[in-house]
Amino acid sequence: MASVSPAEELKLLQLIGDSQTTNYLAAAGITVLVLEHIATFSQERKYVWKSRLSLWSLLYVWIRYFTLAIIV
Repeated sequence: MASVSPAEELKLLQLIGDSQTTNYLAAAGITVLVLEHIATFSQERKYVWKSRLSLWSLLYVWIRYFTLAIIV
């Protein structure tokens, strides 16, 4: 069985720590995005869903919800 050098072990531990930090930041970002969706839904309903269908409203809905679907 091959032994791992202390330098390689340190690099592996740093990679694991960086991966964990990345996961925490991604979870925080998704949380902020979802909270923003919830906080602004009443305005969205007023200005987008109750207005006439237009190219801009379709683009808004596409970008807002397709982005959320891709991220989550």
